[in-house]
Amino acid sequence: MTTEFNLHSLSSLFISYDKLSADWRTYRKDPERYIHRFISINKRSFQFLGVTASYQVRNYQSGLLLCSSQYIGAAPLLSPMTGEPTYDLNVTPMFGENLGQVITLLGERIDIEYAPMKLLRPLTFRVPVYFSCIEFMKAFEKAIGCKWTKFSTKLNFENRPTSSTDWCLYAKNSFMPDRHFSYANIKSFHSPIHTEWMELTSLLRTVINTYISSNPPIMVRCRYESLISRLKEYIRTNPSQQIMAPPTVVSSDPPVIKNLKAEAYRFISQKSDFAKSWRIEVAALFERFVQHTFEKAARLGGWKWHFNEHFVIKNPSGVRWVLRYIEPDIVLSRDDKQWVIDAKYKSHIYNRSSKDNDSIKSSFREDYHQILAYTSFAPSTSSRKQSMIVYPYSTLWINNLTAESPITGVVCETKLIGLPFTTDSLEDTVINISKILNED
Repeated sequence: MTTEFNLHSLSSLFISYDKLSADWRTYRKDPERYIHRFISINKRSFQFLGVTASYQVRNYQSGLLLCSSQYIGAAPLLSPMTGEPTYDLNVTPMFGENLGQVITLLGERIDIEYAPMKLLRPLTFRVPVYFSCIEFMKAFEKAIGCKWTKFSTKLNFENRPTSSTDWCLYAKNSFMPDRHFSYANIKSFHSPIHTEWMELTSLLRTVINTYISSNPPIMVRCRYESLISRLKEYIRTNPSQQIMAPPTVVSSDPPVIKNLKAEAYRFISQKSDFAKSWRIEVAALFERFVQHTFEKAARLGGWKWHFNEHFVIKNPSGVRWVLRYIEPDIVLSRDDKQWVIDAKYKSHIYNRSSKDNDSIKSSFREDYHQILAYTSFAPSTSSRKQSMIVYPYSTLWINNLTAESPITGVVCETKLIGLPFTTDSLEDTVINISKILNED
C-alpha cells in the first residue's frame, strides 16, 4: 500500500484521492462516492480515536481530510472495496516524542483504553499486566452465561446391571454376600461443572489476585470494582481445580469459550505482542510523565509528593455551576517549603519567540491564573510562594517569573519549565530538576 495514515494529535492531514485510488484500484473514478464509503465503513475506528473524517476538494483536487483530537493511539482502517483491514491509522504526539518508550516506562501509572479491533502491526510498548487480567475477567463473565457443558462420568452402585456395568469390578466384589447384587454402573451425563471449567475457575482466582497486586490506576479500579465483586462471589460458591497446563482450544468449543481460552493462554504465557486498537489522551500521558520525573527528583531531595490531590470546595448554597474541587497535578512539601507544579501539554515553549500571538497569551493567562490559585494553599508562615508550569520541549529549558504584591509583600515565584518528553535524557533531567527544587 502506498498510502500511510499517520498524523499528529490536534492536527489535520489531507490525502489526495490519487493516492487512495492507487490502493483501491478505482482508477480515479467517482472520488466522492468511494471516499464517503471509506468514511462510513471506518466510522468506528475514527470515533474511537476522536478523528473527524470528511470529503474535501483542495486546489481542484479531491481527497480525504482527517482532523485529530486530544487522543493518540492506533486503530485499523478497512478498504472500501474489500472490507478487509488495509491500513493502521496512527495518531502520535504533536512533537514526535518516542511514544513506545514513554508508555513502557510509565507502565501501570497510565490508563490506556483498548478496543477489540485488531491492528495490522503489533504494539511497540509493553502492555501493563492488569490489562490481560481485565480481558480474562470480562471473557470469564461472558462465558458464565454460555452454559458450556461436557459429558462427565460417574460410578454408581445399583441393584441392576446395565450396558455400562464394570464387570471386572463386579467380579472382584461379588464374592461378598452383601455385594452380590451391587453392580458398578458407569453413568454419563452433561454437566457445566467439568474439569476444564473448574481449572478456568481456579485460574480466575489467580487472575484476580494478580490484578489486585498490580495496583492499577484508580480509574481502572473504579471501573471494574463491581465486576471483581461478582466474580469473587462466583469463585466462593463454585468448585475449582488447580490448572495443570494452558487450556487447548478445540473446534467444538463455543466462540465465547474459545475467546476465554485465548485470554487464559495469553495470561499464563504473559505474551504482550498482541495488536489491539488503543488510545490515551496525550495531555494525561504527559501529566503522568511529569509526575514520574518529579517523583524521582523529589526522592533525591527528601521532598514529600502528592499527586492529583483534591482541594474540596464547600458550597453550602448549592450553586450548580460551582466547582466541587480543584486538583493540582503535583504538590511537593518539605518542612515549611512547598512547590506546586502543573503540567500542560501545549506548544508554548516551542513558540516562545512568537509575537502578538493572542491565542497563546490567552492560553497562558489561564495557566498562570490557575497555578497562582494553587499556590494560595502554601503554608502561611512563608511569604514566598513557589510554583512551576511544565510544558513539553526538546531540551530542558527554564525561565523565571515573579509576581509581587505591593500591598502585602507576598512574592509568587513561578518557573516555566520546558521538559523533554522522552526517556533518553531522563536521568540528567531528574538531576537538574532536583537542583531547582533545592535552590534557596
